[in-house]
Amino acid sequence: MRNTEKVTVEQVEALIVKMKKLPDVKKNQPMSKQDAIKVLSGEIQKLQARGYSLEQVADFFRGEGLFIGTPTLKSYLTKAKKSGEDNEDIIEGKKKEARTKKSTEKKVKKEKQKPQEKAEVADEQQGTDKKEGKQLIHSYSVEDV
Repeated sequence: MRNTEKVTVEQVEALIVKMKKLPDVKKNQPMSKQDAIKVLSGEIQKLQARGYSLEQVADFFRGEGLFIGTPTLKSYLTKAKKSGEDNEDIIEGKKKEARTKKSTEKKVKKEKQKPQEKAEVADEQQGTDKKEGKQLIHSYSVEDV
């Protein structure tokens, strides 16, 4: 069964404050090969400018324990160019932090809007016409009852 329990805006804001206070993750944390290639992409481009082929770069990486095929290396480099991420952002995890912060801010903003929307729905159910500022009156005849 899925947990459908809701949290308050205050709880989310408190989590944001606590998350900002968390210590940095150690440098020996594992990263994906794709992220590693993003970080190394600048240096790979320099090697290519010096005449190295992607096959030679992939061979070098395999010799150093980064097992990656030439087609995969090429694919990751293409994705790295498209993403435009800074190497330091990947290493420090700032990309995820920024994405999480934006997502949380959107959720908090949406949560703050909900009470107003609920009030509008309640007004509509009560027959209030906000556009004209009139109270709609339902009339019933004896035959309707």
